Amino acid sequence: MKILYQVIPLSCFCLLSVAGLYLFPASTAKASAYDEEIVMTGAGLRIDSYPSIMFVGETDAVKATSCYGWSYESSNPEIISVDGRGGLKALAPGKATITVYDGSGITSQRESITIEVYEKRFTFTPPDKLVYQIGEPLDWTGIYAEAIGIDGYSSRDNYSYHDDKWHVKLDASMLPDTIESFFYTADDNFCVTAYTFDNQKPGEYLIRVYCDRAKESSLPISHYYEASFTVEVVDSDSVSPGDIDANGTIDILDVIQLNKALFGKTSLTDAQAQTADVNHNGKPDFSDSLMIMRYIVKLIDDFS
Repeated sequence: MKILYQVIPLSCFCLLSVAGLYLFPASTAKASAYDEEIVMTGAGLRIDSYPSIMFVGETDAVKATSCYGWSYESSNPEIISVDGRGGLKALAPGKATITVYDGSGITSQRESITIEVYEKRFTFTPPDKLVYQIGEPLDWTGIYAEAIGIDGYSSRDNYSYHDDKWHVKLDASMLPDTIESFFYTADDNFCVTAYTFDNQKPGEYLIRVYCDRAKESSLPISHYYEASFTVEVVDSDSVSPGDIDANGTIDILDVIQLNKALFGKTSLTDAQAQTADVNHNGKPDFSDSLMIMRYIVKLIDDFS
């Protein structure tokens, strides 16, 4: 929740009574709780609270206190719609400014706040490579996870609001080649578990990726997101010649992987080298690469 606290001073307040007109000098007060504020003006507009972020499909509200009937307007209604009572609905990713103003025209007061909308709280994409030959290390290329949220609490009695937006990401650069059981990323936001993975034994293995923002007992809100994917280790005898990445299809990706190894950019396991040696001369070389390419474009039907 995003909150502002600021009293905008008037030059004076006046009171008309039987004894006459009395003028009282206005006072200025300022207070803040954490990174949130409450906006107050001399005529009585006060935005008590609003969400600093939302997610597509969610509803929330701008909560305002006033002496008049206030109106609400969204700068981007296709992103966030707002009704006459301050009710919000997130419709699409992006940002929108919500303005609260005196629709009756009694005062010219208006206050605006900006809210950002995200597609999802948690997004996950598994790595590109899901099939391995015996002996191959895990390849995390293509893996991606992203989590967004707020750790917070509110107390309307004393206007003490806490609003800590967080946005954490995981990609291949944050993970090691070998995970024997589990691994926490350096920022401690993500954990990857592969308790049963054995690249020396054919079979299917479940790998879990999760984000847990509630490890600290001081956080009042628990945020836990989890995703999983399965990798398969196959025996080289079951892999077709030329299918270097062992994904069941001989394509340009196999040629790329072989060429990278031939140029010294990567290395092949013994099983991969055996699969790449389609001309059967005892070692993978550029003639194997050319032969696999000829097979892909259907200039040859097999590697015999």
